[in-house]
Amino acid sequence: MLVRYVETVLDRPIVTESPMLLRSSLLTFTFLLIPLFPFALASARDTMVQPEPPLQVEETLEENDRPLSEPSVLLQQGFQQLYKSQLQEALSSFQQAMEQYRQVGDRAGEATALLGQAETYLWLGQYDQELELTQQALSIYQLLGDRSGEAAALHLMGDAYVSLDQVDSGMESLQKALVIRREVGDRQGEGWTLGLLGIGQLRQGELTVSLETLQQSLEILNAGVEPGEQLQQQYRRGVILAWLGNAYRQQEEYEKANQYVQEALTLSRSIENRSVEILSQFVLGALLTNQEKWDEAIAAYQQAQTLAEQTGNRSSQADAIAEIGAIYLERSDYDQAIDYYQQVLGIYREKGDRYNQAETLY
Repeated sequence: MLVRYVETVLDRPIVTESPMLLRSSLLTFTFLLIPLFPFALASARDTMVQPEPPLQVEETLEENDRPLSEPSVLLQQGFQQLYKSQLQEALSSFQQAMEQYRQVGDRAGEATALLGQAETYLWLGQYDQELELTQQALSIYQLLGDRSGEAAALHLMGDAYVSLDQVDSGMESLQKALVIRREVGDRQGEGWTLGLLGIGQLRQGELTVSLETLQQSLEILNAGVEPGEQLQQQYRRGVILAWLGNAYRQQEEYEKANQYVQEALTLSRSIENRSVEILSQFVLGALLTNQEKWDEAIAAYQQAQTLAEQTGNRSSQADAIAEIGAIYLERSDYDQAIDYYQQVLGIYREKGDRYNQAETLY
């Protein structure tokens, strides 16, 4: 019998009919890009994993001419925790920094802390919070006339809109961010925003254009940077490599897709970024599913599930479990499939996600 399935380009499903249950579920990133993994008949959003650290904050105290203030230390700590996928810890650091910046009336610092929180919510799959905080930061940057900060906020805003399936609004924000990146000469930022535009193009079904944009993004991100920027750069490269793997998977160039995914996995592990690794494992699982390598696909999704649990990303954890359930469903192992879908349902009930509860029951 024909089974309804969703073929996901970015984070929202296109329902169709197929003899097999194939879901192209790809973590926000989620972006990200990630952040970031919808499953069949559900619209849980991709952790698209398109993170946007707005300012370079990876300097050590020894590299500064003067000691950092306490909120600056918290801000630096927050981004370092974010890069290491210590998401709850990062959120706490950013919130404390924001409060202290507000106490001393430092609006620029406050805006940066807001964007740090927004990016953390991105990786946690909480896109409404990401959008709300990004809008607050954007208002502050525009008030201050800070064009670089404005570009960073527009970038994250575009990410949030795309993740919330408001793709046109997302692409508009990203185009604005790209114009400013080029205006201020932020070459690495330009490459990063191009990458998210490429993901958006993939979401719109423009596969050929998307591949060109993603390759252009990677070329820019491969350029040399200062030592203090290297972790951020590798973080971004990992996201783009994973999405290139996804794009080539959709083009059915499986060997090339696997090369990019394996490079993304190696890179994510070298910088100990579990969020990027989750994204890469989802891409790998989808790639193996396309090739009907069921056991290997299950192993990839199980790894994504474990990593998501470790980082506190319940959305990605649910999506990974659902992917495994779908494979068992395709193999007519209905008892196993039901068991996995029951686990997914439990997570959505815990989160109060009534929409995806209904979709799972359906």
